Amino acid sequence: MNENLKISVIVPVYNVEKYLVKCLESICNQTYKNLEIILIDDGSSDNCSEICDNYAKKDERILVVHKINEGISSARNVGLDLCNGELVSFVDSDDWIEKKTYECIVKEFNERKLSAVYFEANVVNKEGKKIEERFHYFNHRTVVSANEVKNLLLLDKIGSQCWKAVFCKECWRDKRFPIGRIYEDLAMLFKIFDGEKKPVMFLNDKFYNYRMNPSGISLGKNNVERGYNLFLSFYEHYIYAKLYAKILEEECFTNVVIHALGAHNVISRDLNNSLIEYRDELFNFLKTNYSKILYSFSLKLKHKILITIIIYFPRLYHKLLFIRKDKK
Repeated sequence: MNENLKISVIVPVYNVEKYLVKCLESICNQTYKNLEIILIDDGSSDNCSEICDNYAKKDERILVVHKINEGISSARNVGLDLCNGELVSFVDSDDWIEKKTYECIVKEFNERKLSAVYFEANVVNKEGKKIEERFHYFNHRTVVSANEVKNLLLLDKIGSQCWKAVFCKECWRDKRFPIGRIYEDLAMLFKIFDGEKKPVMFLNDKFYNYRMNPSGISLGKNNVERGYNLFLSFYEHYIYAKLYAKILEEECFTNVVIHALGAHNVISRDLNNSLIEYRDELFNFLKTNYSKILYSFSLKLKHKILITIIIYFPRLYHKLLFIRKDKK
């Protein structure tokens, strides 16, 4: 095996002292040794900072960056700015990877010219017990064009979690995560396969162990923030398709309308009106695109009726929302 390919492993760290050691052990003990391990301590208030520094003393491959808390996008971007490897991998600090993950993946990069190698994952609970297997898209070692992968990401038919692949560094040359957002990888991962990129391989190996942590970044946010950020991400998909992938425009439009409607409903039930500006933004999106919504062949009739009531009878719609809520 060609050991010359260095993998830059980017690990954002924030208040996960209970899980961090398992994560770091799984990376440091990989059978493939040519790693650059970048730990970005994003202003942790627990013992994560000390744990990171102690591992750096034991393993010269580890670089630790301590910074103020700005969120996972900022932390990953710092890692991307610092990485020197030919390949890039993301590992969340409450998760872990299997021992031969990088050995198997580098083998594929050595045998073919690829933009990325995707793999599957085990979903585990807080205690690390396996719940299910996820992210099976193709048969083992299927190779797909980068453009097809981009289209599947745009349509949300392949999840956009950045940790379920190892990427060629060139994919990230001028790409960074949006700051201050959740579902940040959904908003931009499709963009790394833009232009002339090498193909992508899919493996059926469950190399990644994803901890379903209720206090994690996305799951820990309230439904209002999550819904609104999903809308923002799918809106970016739609704008991209409208400009550069017309064949996908209708389906991307359907996705963003459905998420706008869902986020509008959640925010409308917020009695404190703490995010009323988000509701106004969603309302304006639906109103501005109302004609296109009516003539859409992929939106269901029920969605068109609900949006019509929102636009022309907002008070009635608001009452209906709370009647429905009381019945649940």
